[in-house]
Amino acid sequence: MSGVNGPPHLLPRDEVCGKLLLTTHLVGQMHEFYEVSRAVLHELGRVDRLTARDARVHHRATIASVRRLRTGVGCEPLEVVTDTLRMRFADGSSFLRHAFIRLGFLPAWQSVVLPDAVERTFAVLERQLNTVAAEQGAL
Repeated sequence: MSGVNGPPHLLPRDEVCGKLLLTTHLVGQMHEFYEVSRAVLHELGRVDRLTARDARVHHRATIASVRRLRTGVGCEPLEVVTDTLRMRFADGSSFLRHAFIRLGFLPAWQSVVLPDAVERTFAVLERQLNTVAAEQGAL
């Protein structure tokens, strides 16, 4: 039996890799918001900001990229389990004002737009999200 302080190359694989549970937002999360944001940028003639918006969409992990992180340190994932948690909102106004959204997402979304256009862009975005929510019954 090897000691915990032994060099990694001498330790049994399970002692080096241990058990690691990861949870992350994958590419595709908040898709309703991103679809509406694309339409709003087009509506406002700000297609020059689509590259920045697309970077926000695609910076999230994929299952493959999380696997690469793990295998990059010599540990093979034993199991991958995915699940979805759907956050539902009455409308775009409640969505954009929710504490979790304001803390975890809103600053990055606002950085997509130039500072002098944030207020107008998000007013139009909120209106469009409210329209989607009214048509679908919620976001």
